[in-house]
Amino acid sequence: MKKFAAYILSFLLLSVAGLAQDNKPLASQKADIFLSKDMLKSNPKVSFVKSFDYTPDGFVFLSTGKNFVFLGNGGFLPYFTSNVTVSCFALSSTNVLTAISGKQYGIFNEKGTFVKICDLPRTNMRIAHGSEAVYVYDSQKNATNTYCVYGIFDDATYSVLARMKKPISSVYETRNGTLFIATSNELYFADFQKKNITKITTLATNDDILSIAVNPIDGMIYFSTAKQIFRLNGNAIEPVIELGGLLKYTKDGLLVFQPENKFMCRLRNNILITENQF
Repeated sequence: MKKFAAYILSFLLLSVAGLAQDNKPLASQKADIFLSKDMLKSNPKVSFVKSFDYTPDGFVFLSTGKNFVFLGNGGFLPYFTSNVTVSCFALSSTNVLTAISGKQYGIFNEKGTFVKICDLPRTNMRIAHGSEAVYVYDSQKNATNTYCVYGIFDDATYSVLARMKKPISSVYETRNGTLFIATSNELYFADFQKKNITKITTLATNDDILSIAVNPIDGMIYFSTAKQIFRLNGNAIEPVIELGGLLKYTKDGLLVFQPENKFMCRLRNNILITENQF
């Protein structure tokens, strides 16, 4: 796979100061707008897959399914065009770009070509990376009514790690062998060494949990629906902000991505740590 550093350097040279030009205060100036529809006026029909990642250099990584781009202070920088259409992607702990295309899981090589690692049980599966493992999981309803989290191994084989009764919307590794798993409006904790899956909480609403993220500084667990972000403080569920989407925690704060609305913002770290709610 092409090296990120050269592209990031080029992006820095092309960047201009500031975030989006239509940047407006959100939640009393407690968030930074990274992406909005106004930024895409020249290409209003563009749509993004329901995945995003954050590079070690501090840039957001997005895809339209064929085209991969970086998002930073200067706007968009094209990275490469894929030879396949991907439904989701993620960077591994070693900075390798992995993706799912149809029923295939694979990586992108140095030339930006998708290389299949293995065939998957179904289409529209999703990826989550841990410190030493790759997880793929069933995110859409199927005829078996069984929804699994699989671990993919170095020999290109996989095995079932967990079985759930509802489609799985998010998987997050806390440490090797333990995961948070979201299905419907429920959040679970799975410990594979103890062969134990425990329900942590159920939202009072029927809104599905979309995404899970953990603050690496204080270990606080954040999870989101399409409408709101919550955090788990002990046994208590605390509302954070009436803003939903896919989550990813970085060193500077919590990124919130709404691919269907072409919107992304960052909730700043100091605000999330020092305030109970917005």
